[in-house]
Amino acid sequence: MRTLILGFALFLGAEAVAAAPALAPAPRQVAIYNDSDFALVQLQARAPKTKPWTFELLGKHSVGVGRPGKAAMPPGTVCVYDLLATFDDGHRQQMLAVNTCKAGTIKFSR
Repeated sequence: MRTLILGFALFLGAEAVAAAPALAPAPRQVAIYNDSDFALVQLQARAPKTKPWTFELLGKHSVGVGRPGKAAMPPGTVCVYDLLATFDDGHRQQMLAVNTCKAGTIKFSR
């Protein structure tokens, strides 16, 4: 009887795990460095050669002058993005077809 109850309990536990929704993968963190004379206040990404800037990578954060930071890339296996950095003086820097999976730091400068 105990074996039957234990087997049934294990079966229910396995069913609960199988029915649980999968957790969304965490964003991939990419190292960035602000080598400009102005704070980097917004960093956006999009698939190469598309129109809308679809991803905001800094959230509510900014990267100060001469400071390193992290950009939260969208989860998934896509590596190449166009990037648009906006600085606190209003100027923008666009980088096209950046491989964000490549080791190293993405450097923004003026």
